[in-house]
Order: sequence, then C-alpha cells, then structure tokens
Amino acid sequence: MIKRMTLGLLLLLAVFPAFSKTQVLTLDLPQVLRHAKQLPSQGVVQKQGNYIYLKVSNQYLLKLYPQLLAGLKNQRCVKMSRDSVGAHMTIIDHRSLDREAMQSVNALLNKTFDFRVTKIYKVTFHFERHQHRYTRAYYVVKVVAPALMQALKQQGLTRYLSDVGHLHITIAEKKMLGDVCER
Repeated sequence: MIKRMTLGLLLLLAVFPAFSKTQVLTLDLPQVLRHAKQLPSQGVVQKQGNYIYLKVSNQYLLKLYPQLLAGLKNQRCVKMSRDSVGAHMTIIDHRSLDREAMQSVNALLNKTFDFRVTKIYKVTFHFERHQHRYTRAYYVVKVVAPALMQALKQQGLTRYLSDVGHLHITIAEKKMLGDVCER
C-alpha cells in the first residue's frame, strides 16, 4: 500500500517537476474516520469531461468537512473540496486512453462497486513557479475497492489508473501563495 502511494507520488513528481517537497501525513482523527466508515460505501462508475470516476455520496463532503475542520489545529485556508461532480474517486484520467481502452471503460459505466474506508490523511505539495512559493494540501479519505480493481484488471485498464491505483475521496483542500490564502 505504501509502495503504491509512493509510486503515485513519484508519478506526480515526474509530471510536475516543479514540486520541491511532498509530504504525506496520516491524520489522527478517530471521530472523522469512525464517521467516514459509517457513510454509504458504494459508488457508481461515471464519466464527465476528462475523468472516469466512482461517484460516491456527497455526505463524504457535507458530513466529514465540518468534523475535519473541528479536528484540525490550523484551519486557516482549508476549504471544502469543490468539484462539479461532487464527492467522487477519480479512477482514470481518460485523456490517456486509446480507442480500445475507452470501449473497455464504457463496459464499466453505471456499474456499482463497494469500497471500504481505511484512513484519513493529508498530502501536501510545496513548489515554486515564476519565483512564487505555492502550497497545495489535500485532506483525503483513503479507500480500497477490491471488486472495482478486479473489474479494471479484467478490462485491461489497470495501467491507466489515476495515482497508480491509489483510490481516495478528497474532502478539503488548502491552497496558498506564500503566506496568503488563495481563493
């Protein structure tokens, strides 16, 4: 599991070489984790724009975000994750798919898969661009979805996985330029 997460981060660093420092921190927030494990644990494979994702209950955002904030020592600049599809797990960035692989994805659309919440953590990226220092932090719920992973393997899609098979639901994010919160 750590190997996959490390591979995912290395892939991200290879794509965005401007990242100078990446930190992954498991958060000790037992109440948030306990509540996350009580939320619906099924999702439906969907496609919108450039993404193939598992749509999950928006309760992951609406219920966990306030609890996450309450458990953080420094809440400055932490905002609920805002995405047009709501709470979800990105599976594949389909810009990388060829025509045959896209047909395999279409076979999975609208299918339901179970998942299991495993932990809450924060991934922080520090980087510089145009002589400015940026920080991006993502507060995420790590999940495992064996049946989904098996279906992707059967369809020959595992090589296209986002983050090298690392599945998560982003609850909140923190974006800063220097010491100033970004919108």
